[in-house]
Amino acid sequence: MKFAVLSDLHAQYENPVARLDDYFDTLIRKLRWVRETVGRDTPLIIAGDIWDVGKPRNFLKMHGPMCDALKNCRTIYGNHDASFHSAQYLPETAYASIDRVLGCHLGKVRPMGDFELHPFNFGTEIQHEDAVYDLPMIAVSHQFVYQKKLPFDKGVSALYLLTEFPEYAIIITGDNHQHFIEEYDGRFLINNGSLMRMTSAQIDYQPVVTVWEDGVITTIPIPVNKDAVTDKHITFANDRGSAHDAMLAYIELVKNVDNEVYDFTSNLYSRIEQLEDTLTKRVLTEVYHELKEGV
Repeated sequence: MKFAVLSDLHAQYENPVARLDDYFDTLIRKLRWVRETVGRDTPLIIAGDIWDVGKPRNFLKMHGPMCDALKNCRTIYGNHDASFHSAQYLPETAYASIDRVLGCHLGKVRPMGDFELHPFNFGTEIQHEDAVYDLPMIAVSHQFVYQKKLPFDKGVSALYLLTEFPEYAIIITGDNHQHFIEEYDGRFLINNGSLMRMTSAQIDYQPVVTVWEDGVITTIPIPVNKDAVTDKHITFANDRGSAHDAMLAYIELVKNVDNEVYDFTSNLYSRIEQLEDTLTKRVLTEVYHELKEGV
């Protein structure tokens, strides 16, 4: 028996601010690469957050490529797949639309080759269950699971799930965008991590696809363009903020000069000439010219 695991695709047509390429085009190319690499007949389990929002803009442009890329998939929905993070609105979402075409959604226990899949969609934590088809059980869940203790109070540890739910031969989870595999007593928890690098915090992140074949787990790196993600927008925002703060500080300084009457723009210009920071000097020069033109 062979199957592959992905999670957290976050399909969207608009580019995240950190991406310099065409995000959706890159997503589709990666999904096609995964298909060719693991084999088109290999079932693909996706542990939620296929879409970045429940009703994405330009969905009609995305529908065809996504349906083609997600053939032979078994999926659960994550918090991003459901509008307002609520199952109440799921029938109106992009997730539901591709399910009507592909029949990919795991709404109940379903057999898959040598296993049976027990879905725990977003909002439902993993629970104790009995086998339905008398096959080894795989739990598929979209809940935040970590391997190492986090510096904030969120989620549950992988080791806890493996020890608490021994009836599952394999536990597959999504939501945490980091990749890790935990093993306990011959059973495994696979958290595949995100397929796409969405933020500057993931510049060095390596997306993977995890393959299970006859009891052997293989992690395959997915090719990425390292230069497609940038943090320059953060640097620019920080520089802009520094320049803005410097400008406000200077204005307050000039306003408190012990002169009853003074020429603000002239004083501003004289102070600009003394500045060493290039960015602050440029911003204040623009302010000076605007003030001068308004006089």
